[in-house]
Amino acid sequence: MTHSKPYRLISILILAAVFILSAPLASIAGEELTVKFKSKIQLNQETQNKLIGASRELITKNLSADLARGIRSHAETNVLSQTAKGYVAETIVLNLLKNTYTAEMSRLEFSHEDGKTKLLNIKRNFRPSFAESMKAVAADAKLQGEKQKLNIHKPGPVPGDPRQFKLDALIREAEQAEAREAHHSWWNAKGLANTACDMFPSAVTYTNAIHAIMNYKFGGGAAKRIGAASTEAEITDFLKNDYALLAWNNIGHGVTSTSGTPCYGLVQWGGTMYWNEIAAMSPPRGLYWSVSLTNSCNSFKNPLNNAIWSRGPRTYIGGNINLPVGRSEQAAYHFWYYTLLSKWPMATALTKAQQDLGFPLGTYGLRGYNGVF
Repeated sequence: MTHSKPYRLISILILAAVFILSAPLASIAGEELTVKFKSKIQLNQETQNKLIGASRELITKNLSADLARGIRSHAETNVLSQTAKGYVAETIVLNLLKNTYTAEMSRLEFSHEDGKTKLLNIKRNFRPSFAESMKAVAADAKLQGEKQKLNIHKPGPVPGDPRQFKLDALIREAEQAEAREAHHSWWNAKGLANTACDMFPSAVTYTNAIHAIMNYKFGGGAAKRIGAASTEAEITDFLKNDYALLAWNNIGHGVTSTSGTPCYGLVQWGGTMYWNEIAAMSPPRGLYWSVSLTNSCNSFKNPLNNAIWSRGPRTYIGGNINLPVGRSEQAAYHFWYYTLLSKWPMATALTKAQQDLGFPLGTYGLRGYNGVF
């Protein structure tokens, strides 16, 4: 989507931000760390740079061993208050792990006064508080009816085993169909498959595969966003404004910790869709009455689960454990294959997809309608 997008302010602690600075890349135990800066207080460039430098120094000193287990790291420094001699700030650090779709969250709080930095508090596996209940979006019978009318294409017979299905031609066809839409200022896709994790071949492979079967199922009109194209703003734009969206698949890191712990958001390229942002999404034309699957660690846990559900999807599916890179993506593909092409009830499709890849039942959770798509 290329139409103009509203400027949205996002902060894990709900801080209003008026200045954002992307810092250069820094090496942390051989991995890349990007640092962003936000402040509700107007600061000159020199002061911003000093706070970013202080933040990076604290991360290097205190979290290097943790970040060495990751493949990418994102940090955001927020000014909390101004003191007589300087500032008090926090830095939220997301460590994107190599073997699972887990983004570990840590929090550093520090003062920077008279040119000196002092660490005030550090929390690894940081878990912000959240409200269990979230206000549900109002029912929209008109939008639901419009989406029901779009779900009419009936693809031909396919093999019973997704591994026997020939995808190459469909992938090329889906890419050509999407390219034909590129000249439009905006278009409504019936399906969206995205991943920011272009460093994982399996994420790219199965995002392409899911995009292809969505395009086949819907007779065209499926969108795909991979790597730098899968930004927070772009995916949010689809979920807010795409009134034709029937199916969404996201492969990527969930902001969480060990299996079964809360999940706070979905990491995209250069930014994160946090639960509070999703719960405030209005209007959620794309998410509403969609079938949405997030292949992310613990993404079926609150607050993310309730945040997505509050936007009115028809069905929501997410991970109940720390999903492994290299195998879970194929389970997501099998679900969509059985659901969209084999026309199985979604509960049956999810059960079989888990069994196909050797996952125990309950590895993924399903909420809402579980019948035929």
